[in-house]
Amino acid sequence: MIAGGRTLGYNFNDHFQLNGVISRSSRSDDVSTKTENDLSYNTAVAVLFEINRPFG
Repeated sequence: MIAGGRTLGYNFNDHFQLNGVISRSSRSDDVSTKTENDLSYNTAVAVLFEINRPFG
């Protein structure tokens, strides 16, 4: 159960990091889009920390 929770968290985090890099490099001129991506990424990380806290 512990290993499953951590594995899910790491895979999820990598997924958001990769998507963030791709969207930022392809839309670096759109400030509003970058801000939305930052907010989405930060929200996802915050949720993952909350999910993983009981397992850590």
